[in-house]
Amino acid sequence: MNTTTALISLFKTSLTDIGVWGGTIPENADVPAIAVYNVAFANDRVLSGKKTKRVSTWRITLVDTTQNLQNSIDQIESIDNIVTDDFNRIWVELSLIEPKALTEPHQRAFFDITIYPK
Repeated sequence: MNTTTALISLFKTSLTDIGVWGGTIPENADVPAIAVYNVAFANDRVLSGKKTKRVSTWRITLVDTTQNLQNSIDQIESIDNIVTDDFNRIWVELSLIEPKALTEPHQRAFFDITIYPK
């Protein structure tokens, strides 16, 4: 299983009531929802020689209602520092909770996730 498929599958099985999308969240999608996209895949940057660590970094964008945002953040952070059949380690770090206008019903949070595939 490739890294993208394995990561999306992990989120779909670990997160309850949160939609999971690759790339971007469609405009008509129900919230809460997350978009998963790759930021850097260090394994591809080695031109020759032994490839070590095989670290890849992913950005997760969470969209949720202001009232439920913290619950969804807690769910995503629950997969921090776990080992699965596909990954040796997963690190989850909350990067930013976006400020919102008083009239906005939704809010975004951003996570950086570092994974070590097996």
